[in-house]
Amino acid sequence: MGAARTYCSFCGKSDLEADVMIVGPVLAFICDECVVLAVEIIAAKRAERKLKRDVVRCAACVPQPIQFVASA
Repeated sequence: MGAARTYCSFCGKSDLEADVMIVGPVLAFICDECVVLAVEIIAAKRAERKLKRDVVRCAACVPQPIQFVASA
């Protein structure tokens, strides 16, 4: 009797369809393609957060306009 099939907990792909299947705690599985997708999502989220931080930081660094007073 063969080993029981495992399926990716994210996309449902079987271990026969995936090149690599990683097993986690409590019988959670993730295939190699979902790992690649997860890494891309994480990178995009980090870049988005960094951009937001840079915009806020940059807005705080902009000098305030000087009020000109006409001399008599």
